[in-house]
Amino acid sequence: MVNTRKDFSITGGRGFQLKLQNGVTISVQFGPGNYCEHYEDLDINSFEKVRISEIWQSNNAEIAAWDSFGHWFNFQAKKFNDDCDPLRNQSVSDFIEWLNYLNQLKLV
Repeated sequence: MVNTRKDFSITGGRGFQLKLQNGVTISVQFGPGNYCEHYEDLDINSFEKVRISEIWQSNNAEIAAWDSFGHWFNFQAKKFNDDCDPLRNQSVSDFIEWLNYLNQLKLV
């Protein structure tokens, strides 16, 4: 089966995903209910604001990653083992560090 997924994805207006050349996908989410400054914004009005907003902003975001087989990346253990949660409240600098780390991984 050919993977037709594109390298850049917008996810429900709440964040984005990047598919790296090594097969790792990194997800950055910062909408209502995500592990960021909007975590507590769970009322229906918050979701509607995201839906109709041209720009949705946050000072931090949750980050998750998985490999091409769908195995989740454990950031604490620095390996794919599915026993993990997204990283919470990550800054832009944190995201860039993880993006660089994940991008250099050599996967079999």
